[in-house]
Amino acid sequence: MPIEIRNGPEGAPNEGAFEDGQQLTVIGRKLQIGEVIPDVLLRNSATPHIHRGETRPRNLGASYLLYSVNGFATPVCEVEARECQKLVIVGKIPRNITLFGLSNEDSVFLELWSQQNGINFPHHQLLSSKDSDAGFKLGLYIPEYDGQLQRALFGVVAGRLVHTEYIYDQGGPQPDFNAAIDAVRVATYSDSI
Repeated sequence: MPIEIRNGPEGAPNEGAFEDGQQLTVIGRKLQIGEVIPDVLLRNSATPHIHRGETRPRNLGASYLLYSVNGFATPVCEVEARECQKLVIVGKIPRNITLFGLSNEDSVFLELWSQQNGINFPHHQLLSSKDSDAGFKLGLYIPEYDGQLQRALFGVVAGRLVHTEYIYDQGGPQPDFNAAIDAVRVATYSDSI
């Protein structure tokens, strides 16, 4: 099956994704460093620190990392979430940077999954893009997977992207969290001067 690329207005095309040798369609424009992160509707799961509800990227904080996965219940993405949790636990991610995981799964499922897998709030939270345009606006929507998201990692400081990484092999390597943490740390520091 050939890759189908749909470009958004003004910007680089999204090169698509693949898994197990199968080419996948990715709908949406690939975001670039320096752009304002798109305003999308996200749903958060209830935690001891927040109530279940809706939020937007502008409300997530001054400095954060946002990683997207196909689904937290899939083996590769479950490993990714657990590796992220380890980064929080060992202090690799500074406390002034919040980590958000994003999937197209229901926020109630994410709440239960978080509890079962020891996700550490408030510094690591899971968000849902279900029933929203987040997949399209972030350049992550995979129609072959019933709207699941392409794996990616974004670093955001003061509403602007300071790191973007799209993972093309959906069953492959983890994003470069060290590079994203460094980019956010440097931008946060230079933003505060």
